[in-house]
This record gives sequence, C-alpha cells and structure tokens, in this order.
Amino acid sequence: LYDPTFFAVYNNSNQIIGVNSGHRTAQRLYRSRGIWVHPNYRKKGVAGILFCELFGQAMKEQCDAVWSIPRKTALSTYELYGFKKSSDFFDEGMEFGPNCYVYMELDYEFKHH
Repeated sequence: LYDPTFFAVYNNSNQIIGVNSGHRTAQRLYRSRGIWVHPNYRKKGVAGILFCELFGQAMKEQCDAVWSIPRKTALSTYELYGFKKSSDFFDEGMEFGPNCYVYMELDYEFKHH
C-alpha cells in the first residue's frame, strides 16, 4: 500500500554497520521495522542515526507517530530514543520473540525548527 524507505549507516571503510526500514501503515502512522546494528558498533549512536533518519522520513510523509514491534532484547534501545512500550510481550506470530509493541508521537515543535 505504501512504499518503504531503507536507511543504512556506513563506516569509514564503506561497510554497512547499521540498517533500518520503514513505511506508512495508516494515514498518519509510520512503522519502523528491521533495525539492526553490527555488534562491533552497538552502543555508539548508530541506532540514533537510523532512528533520526526514520523520524525525518515519517515527518516528510506527514505522519503523527511511529510504532514498531521490537524484540525484548532491543526494547531498551527503542526506549532510549523515545519509544514507549504499549503492550505486554508476546511470542505468537513472531519468528524471533518475545516482542512487544512500542509507540512514539512525533514532536511537531521539533519539526518546524
């Protein structure tokens, strides 16, 4: 229904060290899906770069909020960048569970500066 956008971060050797993708899922909602950061580059801000690009794309597409379904092991990274857990953990239908839903409203004040 909506076209996806893909994001990547490269190191100085031009190797991909982080990726994410996203797409609108409803008129004003945007989904973050598939974020991954190479283990050697975790906790160094790569996820923040990816989320910043994703939030910018969501705003370009005039979305009000972003949601995702992170694994339990990734939840703290999502929370670090402003997402709030909005469901209990579940395994059903998930290949790499447990997962939960997270949600974040986009800050329109930030958008206009």
